[in-house]
Amino acid sequence: MPAPLTIQCGARALPILAERVIVFAEIVQRNPEGESDRRGYHALFEVFIFSHIDPQLKYPDKAGAPHTKEYIILELEKQVKLTCSGVIKPVKDLQTETGVNDVYTQFWIDGHILQFKEMRKDDPNRSVEEIQTELVQWTVENRDSIYSHRTLDHEKSKGIKGFPKTTGITAHPHPFPLLPYFQNEAAQGTSYMEKVPSFSIVIMFGGIGQNGNQ
Repeated sequence: MPAPLTIQCGARALPILAERVIVFAEIVQRNPEGESDRRGYHALFEVFIFSHIDPQLKYPDKAGAPHTKEYIILELEKQVKLTCSGVIKPVKDLQTETGVNDVYTQFWIDGHILQFKEMRKDDPNRSVEEIQTELVQWTVENRDSIYSHRTLDHEKSKGIKGFPKTTGITAHPHPFPLLPYFQNEAAQGTSYMEKVPSFSIVIMFGGIGQNGNQ
């Protein structure tokens, strides 16, 4: 069995790396040959890491057209705003159309949908427009924190205020189990970028189960 790989990176990369760790674990499980595994590692991580070091890098979508950092942020803002209506289908349609789909932002998208339902449940007399306006205002107030993983601006990440009437967003499921902890710190007014400046992910080759358990 080849030696484990340790990936050292900033907390800003955590949510997006999580997706690649899961995918990479599946590759390792199917192909235990060390050389092939390491090629898979580079294919999954190198482009991602350099894309966050170099803000001028262009991101290709599924059709191969170049996407600048500014374009991606704009599209993600559209997706988050759409979720304020409490309906997920328009968001999925937009993601398919543009090829822009971000793991970290998906956390907020799912959170908005759940929050909309909770607000309707708490006060059935409130109109869809009223709830939508409140959620849109929340996204405007927390813009710098929601998209900080794309803007690469530590100074603007001041912590994330709780959703209207609740901080329940921290309880929403996420593919990477450590993220709710960091989000909880953020909801209390402390930026998780500052709380956890760096971290390591250790990948043990071979013997990785479907849930990441050895």
